[in-house]
Amino acid sequence: MKDESSAATATAAPATALPAQEKPKEAAAPSGKGPGKPGGGGPGGRPKKKPLSTPFEIFGFVLGIVVLIAVWFAPPVLGLEANGMHMLAVFALCLIFWIFNPIPAELTGMLMMFLPVILGIVKLQVGVSGFQSSTTWFLVGGLIIGRMIATSGLDKRITLTIVKLFGGKSLSIWKVVICVIVLAFLLTLVVPSGTVLSLLLGAQVYPLIKLYGVDEKSNVAKMLMLTVPIFVLLCGNESMSGSSHNLVLLGCLEDAGIGISWLGWFLAILPDTIIVSVIVLVSYKVFLKPEKTTIEGGREEIIRQLKDMGKFSADEKKACILFLVALVLWVTNAFTHIHVAITALGVAIVAMLPRIGCLEFRDTIKKINWPIILFVGAVLGIPSMMEAVGMNEAFTTLFNSMMPFFSGSLGFVIFLWLLAQITAWLGLAIGSPLLFVPFMFPIASGLGLPPVYAALLQGYMQPTVMYYHAPAPLVCADYGCYTQGDYIKYQLIVVVGKVIATPILFYLWWPFLVSVGIL
Repeated sequence: MKDESSAATATAAPATALPAQEKPKEAAAPSGKGPGKPGGGGPGGRPKKKPLSTPFEIFGFVLGIVVLIAVWFAPPVLGLEANGMHMLAVFALCLIFWIFNPIPAELTGMLMMFLPVILGIVKLQVGVSGFQSSTTWFLVGGLIIGRMIATSGLDKRITLTIVKLFGGKSLSIWKVVICVIVLAFLLTLVVPSGTVLSLLLGAQVYPLIKLYGVDEKSNVAKMLMLTVPIFVLLCGNESMSGSSHNLVLLGCLEDAGIGISWLGWFLAILPDTIIVSVIVLVSYKVFLKPEKTTIEGGREEIIRQLKDMGKFSADEKKACILFLVALVLWVTNAFTHIHVAITALGVAIVAMLPRIGCLEFRDTIKKINWPIILFVGAVLGIPSMMEAVGMNEAFTTLFNSMMPFFSGSLGFVIFLWLLAQITAWLGLAIGSPLLFVPFMFPIASGLGLPPVYAALLQGYMQPTVMYYHAPAPLVCADYGCYTQGDYIKYQLIVVVGKVIATPILFYLWWPFLVSVGIL
C-alpha cells in the first residue's frame, strides 16, 4: 500500500460540477456506483469487508503467528541478542500481516507499536516514539487543510476555473486531461492522501464525461477517470506531504539528522513528474481513441456553472487565504526556517478557530482520518525500537554484505530500484522505508553520494501497478469507467517512464541541485 486504506473516507465528498441537465443526486455516480453512494462501491459506499473472510487472509493470519513463534525461539542470527530476535519475530509477524492483510494495515501498524511494549522488548516511551516525530503532526495538519479545501467548496471552484481557463472554447478532451493533471499537481501539494484526493477529484471529473455525450464505458470516460488516480499518485511524489510514503521517508531523514527543504524535495522530483506525464499522454494518443474530442458550447456550460456558484463565499475566501499561506511558507521554509509541520498545524488551528476559520472543530476532529495518523505514528517508531535492541548494526552488516553484488553508484541505484519493486509487490510500501532506507544512508555516503539520494530514489521509484499497492485507483474504479487491466497497463507505462527518468535525475539534475545548495 502506498497510501492509506479506506479509512480515508472520513473526508466528505465535495459538491460536484454538474451538467446542466442533471440533478445533484445523480452526480456522484451512475446506476448506484461510485464513492459515497449507499449500496455502491468504494469508500463511503462499499460494504465493510469482514476481516479473515477469505482463505488467503486466514492462511496469512496463521502463518504470521507460526513465524512469530518460530523466530522468537530460533537461535540468534546476525549477532542479535534475545531482545533483538524477539523484535525480529514481531517484525516478521507484521510484515506477513501487511502482505496477506488479515487485519487492516493500520491495526497491524498499531501491533508493531504496542506488541514489543506488551512483551517487554522495549519500554513504552520507545514504542510510541513515532508520535514525537514532527512528521506525524505534519500529517495531522495536512489532513485538516485538505478537509478545509473540500468542505469550503474551493476545490470545485478551482476545478471549474482551471477547465474554463485552459480547456479551450470547445473543451478539447486533451486540454481537459491536462487540466485534470494540473489539478492533481496543485492539490497534492496540500492534501497528504492519494485516496482522499482521488475521492475529491474523481467527484469533480466524472460529471465532465456527460458533457461529451458519452457513457462510462467510452474511451473518453476511461481517459478522464484513469488520469485521476495515475496522476494523483505520480504528482504525490512531488511534495513531502503528497503521500503517507513520503511522510515516512521524511521521518527517516529527520531521524538520521539529514535535512531537506520542501522546495528541495519538490524540485528534485519535478523532472520525473514531467517526463512521465509526457510519456503517459503520448500513450493515451497511441492506445486510446476518444469517441468525441470536443464539446460545442462546453466553455459556456462551465462559465454557467461558475456563475451559479456566485461570488466567493466567506468560507472559500478563508480557505483560499489559508491555503496560499501554507503553500508560501512550505515553499520558502529553506529560507524562513519555519518547519513544514509547524506551518501545517498552525494553518489547521486557524482554520478551526470560531469566526476566524471555516471549519467546526468537533466536526473536523470526528471526520479526519485517524487510522492513517495512528499508522504513520506507529511505523515512525520503528527506528527507535530497532536501535533499542541493537538491530541497526545487524541490518547494516547485512546490507553491506550485499552491496559487492551492486558495486558503484549504478549498482546502488539498481539495488534501491529492486528494493522498491520487491517491497511494493509484497505490499510493504509504507513500512519499507523505515525498515531499509536508514541503512542505505551510510552506504550512499561511502560511495560519495549525498545520503538524501537514497530517500529520493525510494520515494519516486515505488510502483503502484496493482490496486493493492494503493487504494486511490479503487476510488475511481467504482465509477465503472475502467478495469484493473486498464489501470495496470498505464501504470506499467509509468514504471517505464520512471526508469527513463532515473539517469537524468541521478547523474544530472540532483548533482546540479547539490551544487547550487538546494539539496
